[in-house]
Amino acid sequence: MAERGISMGKGKIAVVGANQGALAFACFAAENGFEVSVYEKEQSQNVGHPWADDMIAATFEEIGLSRPPKVIEGKKPPTTLVSPNMKGCITIPDVDRETDIPVDRRQLDQMLAERAVKAGAVIHYGAEAVRAVVIGRRVTGIELESGEKITADLTVDCGGAESRVRRSLPDTLHIPREISPEDMFFVRRTYFNRVQGSPAPDKLRKIYLKHLNERGLSWCWLSLDGLYADVLIGRVGELTDETYEKALDDLRRHNDIIGDAAAKGGELLKIPVRHTISRMFAEGYALVGDSAYMTIPMIGSGMANSMKAAKILSDVISAPVSLPFSAENLYNYQKKYMKDIGLGLAGIELIKNYFLNSEEDDVDFLLSGDVISDSLLQATSGEMSGIPAKEILHTAGRLLSRPSLTADLVKIIASIAAISSSKMPEKYNEPDLCKWQEKYDGRFCSTAEQIKRLIR
Repeated sequence: MAERGISMGKGKIAVVGANQGALAFACFAAENGFEVSVYEKEQSQNVGHPWADDMIAATFEEIGLSRPPKVIEGKKPPTTLVSPNMKGCITIPDVDRETDIPVDRRQLDQMLAERAVKAGAVIHYGAEAVRAVVIGRRVTGIELESGEKITADLTVDCGGAESRVRRSLPDTLHIPREISPEDMFFVRRTYFNRVQGSPAPDKLRKIYLKHLNERGLSWCWLSLDGLYADVLIGRVGELTDETYEKALDDLRRHNDIIGDAAAKGGELLKIPVRHTISRMFAEGYALVGDSAYMTIPMIGSGMANSMKAAKILSDVISAPVSLPFSAENLYNYQKKYMKDIGLGLAGIELIKNYFLNSEEDDVDFLLSGDVISDSLLQATSGEMSGIPAKEILHTAGRLLSRPSLTADLVKIIASIAAISSSKMPEKYNEPDLCKWQEKYDGRFCSTAEQIKRLIR
């Protein structure tokens, strides 16, 4: 197949995928004068998950996008964390100020796509990118499933956690290509009909940690319109049909609202729950979103992070310190993202891995209601300030009754502090960056044995 040529304007950009991060970047880059083409494997009606998720409201103003309409008006109910033995629970109270808003994913995708097209971007649906075209150390474009090769000054890879384009890169670019199943959250989320006549539960949003003492969580929420039971069942590493059905039966025993008919959802999804990738750029190439693991390692939420990364990348190429698509310039994209977002979130992975592999009774103890109180959570919700001293002393006093648990948590907190304060090289330098990558990746643990080494 013939190749499409590189433009002679500000630059031609090929974007892989049409998720929120990809479309946000397409908006910003097209509005800044770049020639942007988006390549999405699905047809337009199938892009995005068919449900609503909470997003930090201020994200839209921060990056210069209009807020999408709320799925439904009304204040979000507080979330209750339920212990594995079902005997303990703590509630995370909502704060007075607006923090999260429920956003329909497909509605947001459509809004972003319309803005991108209005700015001049072209979106190709049913066009899957399967590999990168690389000459030396420079990515010069992508190859589609059809065999057509697309040449570009910059390829922005938003192809997801298992991006085929990222996985095709050569070792010489030092971009980690594969993700371990242990770093993936296998999840099925389904909206079931609400059982007719069922009373509203006293706790509207319940998350079951280490549900059935398995490595993951489940939730049951009453939808804001009161019509559906929003059920999610997720496990790290794998989610078999048997595990799913067993968990669903248990949720039904504890939640009378879950009916038998599935209104939407139910497909198996894989979401990265790990630290941000240690290198997200090369000459002519940048990663955004799940392809760079820009999620919160505990829960897998990543829309806001992906859209913020899209704005950072667009700003970096629009006001370059050197050639806009060079490794030297794109390094500033990674450095700013890691400083502003990535390093702060990375330590959460240590907490996740510890509790996934900890003893069930340790989690039961922490969620007993007498260790971490509702008022302490209220004080730390949203703003990390104003924590009552008496609550800190109470929690510390209770933890002292389990010295081994306290020692483990202290070591993890120390590791989190080390990660958060990690500094990347001031300027792009290949040997220095490789050393930083090795140190950064070396701090993380995925398996139970690695966790044991961390806390010994």
